[in-house]
Amino acid sequence: MPCTVVQSAEGSSVALGGEGPEPQVLICGIGAALDWRAMKLRLPRWEEVRRLPLTMMIASLLAALGIVQMSFLLGQSVYRTLTWTQQTGQALDQQVQLQQDVQVLQEAVAKASDPEYMNALARCIGYVGKNEQVVVAQSAQDPTTQLPTAQDPSLGGNCDPVRLP
Repeated sequence: MPCTVVQSAEGSSVALGGEGPEPQVLICGIGAALDWRAMKLRLPRWEEVRRLPLTMMIASLLAALGIVQMSFLLGQSVYRTLTWTQQTGQALDQQVQLQQDVQVLQEAVAKASDPEYMNALARCIGYVGKNEQVVVAQSAQDPTTQLPTAQDPSLGGNCDPVRLP
C-alpha cells in the first residue's frame, strides 16, 4: 500500500524516522494517519479486548477445542488400527495352529481303529504279545536313562514320537 509524506506547517517535508520538533505524520491508504513517535509495542488493554466481538472469541475457542478433539480422535484411530492389525495376525496364527491340531487328532482317531497301529503303540511302551518271549541283549542301553528329546527323538526306543495337542 503506497504511503505519502505530509508537509509540516513550515513547508519542509516530514521524513520517516527523522528528528525534529514537528510530529512526523505519514498518510497510508485511505487517509489513515500514523504518528510514528506515539507508536509503541505493547499488549492490548482490557478495554480494547472488550471491543472484540464476543461471538468471534467463542468461535475461536470452539475451533481450538475442535482441533484438539480431532487430533485426539485421529491418534485413537491410528492406535486402534495398529492394535486390531496385531490382534488379527495373532488370531490367524492361532487358527492355523488349531487347524494343524485338528488334523493331528483326526489322524490319531483314524489310526485308533487300526489293530496293527495299536499293536505297534503297545510295543513302543513295552508290552509284548501272549506267545512272545522277551529277549534283551546285554549291550542294550537302559531306556529309562536316555529318554527321547526334541533334538534326538531316536533315543529311548524304536518308536517315532507323535505330538498330540
